[in-house]
Order: sequence, then structure tokens, then C-alpha cells
Amino acid sequence: MKNKGFCLYWFCNAAGETIVNPMPKLNTNHLNDQYCRVLAIASPENHNNDAIRIKCLMLSRAIFLVSSLCLSATSFAMVALEEDEMSEVSGAGLALGLQDIRIQASPTTYLEMLGTNPPGGSVLDRGDFRFYGFALSGTTPTSTWFGLCGVGYAGMGCPIGDTIDLLSPFDNPLLIRVQDYTGINHLGVSSSQTVFEWLGPTSMDPYRYAYWGELVVGSNVTGTANRLQGQVIMNDAKLISRINGADQNAKIRIVKHTDPGDQTVGFIWHNHWQGDFRFSTAQDFFSPDAFGAPPSFNQWEGFYALNIQTYVPLGHLFYQDIILDDVGGTGNFRVELTRPNGSSAAVYNDFYSVAGANGYQRAGRSNRYYETHGYFRIGDWTPACPGGSTNCLAPAAGGVKNGVASTNDGIFFASWDPVAASAQFNAYSARPDTSNVDTGSIGTLTNTNNGNRNIVNIGDGRIEGMLFQHFELRTLGVN
Repeated sequence: MKNKGFCLYWFCNAAGETIVNPMPKLNTNHLNDQYCRVLAIASPENHNNDAIRIKCLMLSRAIFLVSSLCLSATSFAMVALEEDEMSEVSGAGLALGLQDIRIQASPTTYLEMLGTNPPGGSVLDRGDFRFYGFALSGTTPTSTWFGLCGVGYAGMGCPIGDTIDLLSPFDNPLLIRVQDYTGINHLGVSSSQTVFEWLGPTSMDPYRYAYWGELVVGSNVTGTANRLQGQVIMNDAKLISRINGADQNAKIRIVKHTDPGDQTVGFIWHNHWQGDFRFSTAQDFFSPDAFGAPPSFNQWEGFYALNIQTYVPLGHLFYQDIILDDVGGTGNFRVELTRPNGSSAAVYNDFYSVAGANGYQRAGRSNRYYETHGYFRIGDWTPACPGGSTNCLAPAAGGVKNGVASTNDGIFFASWDPVAASAQFNAYSARPDTSNVDTGSIGTLTNTNNGNRNIVNIGDGRIEGMLFQHFELRTLGVN
């Protein structure tokens, strides 16, 4: 019996290049004479002229394992490399391409966070939380944990989608490597260091991520008074954001902390992300509404934040990073983003990246400023660049103010009631400046199949110039 499988096959040539070709047919019983589903593929340059050249990402101080590994449901088969092919290998690398992938847990599989009982006489109750049914899937909606599915707003009526075509493309893969970098250390001196890093792709297909959760307060898990069930959906998401008009990828780096007084292992995390977000709690009338039972959430209700773009830089080579440490031998631990050395002018100037001596400049900021400072944006409307500026973000194409009942951009709330004649959702604001707020009455949208829905869009939101100087998180509950 022939079984389908997939193949992993890659290496680099002496010129430091990789050539991507169609996989040759492998006449093995384990692959059913089909082309391999390639995870990361590169072949020597003496293949046919249809090859697509891409740069081979080299690893310094590492040894590359050259392999052709074909996996089957029942057995493994190795494909031999010719001696002249082996002689072409000079680099090292671990690149992971992910195609046609979906990761989905059972709707009743969970992670649990258990609270502790408060001391006697306290008016507080213990709280426990469970995360159920984690799902990483494509953006085309297919089902819910309960089974039924509706489109909803912004395509987020369903938590589970189809497969992700190219989560990590073969010519732009997830890369794990060791690399030498030069940067300013804790003392403000330029130094080189070998870094172990994970680099996300700079181009990928969007994905959908979702889970449902259950919060129980007190010990009553049979009734509904002390229990809240909700779902989180993130759709059209990518681990990419834009800096100065260019796509940037997410990065995690492991480095040596350069403070002479604490030369431990440190982490640097530059988090790039974009996508849409929804949190909702309303359930359909036929939902079980029982502890541990997958709910059927309404496809419309919830809090929405659309067109999110975020860049959060935590740590910089080589003067700031995240370190882990124990707390006085008690069993507790701390996570700290270390303080930059304020006594070093070189560290200070790189970290703040100011254009002059009088503080932050509104125009003419350096590109480095946009690397050390993060942002968080919701919605597509942005102001124009200040006069004379050449490197700030330009207004989004077609960016406009949101209508009071808009469901295609920005931040909005959607209410739903399957019984009442109208779903009431009133938003109130008190602000001195209403120049960027659309005015008008709150509209009620009615759908006979889903009851009444009411929308209130409160506009867009932006946080710019986020600079993380220091934070520390400590656990205190270990005895």
C-alpha cells in the first residue's frame, strides 16, 4: 500500500546562493510517486534553467546538516545525495516553510489558571480561568467550536477557518540562525557579539487565531451566576508591521547581557503584528450555557478593533534586553526589561534617537528613531506628515472618518438581542474637541434571522512614539 508523505530537502552552494526548483519525482512506495510537499527547498545551481535564485541565509559558526528526508505515515526513507552535491555545501541554515497548515485543539481541551482562596473574612472570592480550543487557521470562515457558523462583521463570525496557504513561504521562511552583529554595549562602546535568533518572514499569508474561555468566580460551577464565557478571535493577522514604508518581521534574539555586573543571558523581542480583533460573550439561544461545554456564540455581538498595526520593541542590541532571575531563593522569579545605562552618552543618544538637544523633534527624525520607538494603531485614518518631514507615516490611502454605525474600520461595539424588539447600545462622550468625530443619531440595524443589532463606532486610535525604558514583573505567591 502506498502512502502519501512530505519531503524536506535543502542546502546551499559554495557561492552562498540557494536555487529553488520543482522537486523531482521520487520513485518510492512511501510517496505514491507524487511530488513532495516541500517545507524548505533549495538545490545546487547545476539544475535546470527554470530555477529561481534567492539569497542563501548563512549561519556563522555553525554546521549545516544536509539532508533529504521524506516522511510517511508508516515509514521513513532517506534520499542519497551525490558526492559532487555534497562538495557544494559551505553554509549552514535552518529555514522552515509552512504551507497548507491548520492547528486546532479539541473544543474541550484547555489550559487552566487556578486562583487561591482568599484569607478568612475577605469579601473577595477565588477566581479560576480556562482557555479552550486553541485554533490557528486560514481566513476563510468554516466553523465554530459548537459546529454552526455565520459570517459576522469583518469575517469574524467564525473562530475557525480553512488551511493557511503560506504561513511561512518557502522563499521567505521562518529562519533560525546564529549571526554576528555589532552594536553599542552597556558601557556605550561598540562591540561585536554572536546572537542566536528567530526571524519571522517579511511576507506571509494572513491567518486566523481564536480560543474560547471561561471565568468562574467562587466555587459555583453548576449555575450561571458566577461564570462568564467568552471568545477571542484575531483575523486577517500577520506577524508583520511597517516601519518607514517597509515591511518588518518579528524577531526574537538570545544575547549575552553586557552589564559587567550581571553577565547573564538576555532576550530581545521586536513584536510586529497586524490584523483585526474581536471579543464577545453573547450566546445563541440554543447554546448549552454549561460549565466546560463549547458555547455557540452569536456571530454579531462583541467588541471589535479593525485594521490594527503594532510594533513593540523590547530590548536593543546590545544595551537593553529582557532577563530572567529568581527572587532570593524563595521559588519566585522576576522578568525584567533592563534599564539603559543613562550615564553613557552613546547609549542615551541611540536609545532616544532625538534630532537635537532640545528634546524630541516633530520633523526630521532619524530612521533609528522609528526602530527604537514603537506604536499601536487602530483604524486606517492618520494625519498628514508635519511640514518638512520626510520619514513619518503618510496618511493611509482613502482614510476617512468613521460613520457612527461603521463596521469596516476602527473601534466599534455591536449589541444583539434575540428577543427584545430593539437592541439598545448607547455611547456617551464628553470631549473638548469633536472636529474628528462623525455626528449623527445611533442607528439600529434589524435582521429577522439574528434579532436586532445595534452598532456604535467610536473612531480610530493611535499611540505613537512608545519607548520602553524599564519594567519588572515579579511573582509573589510561591511559599
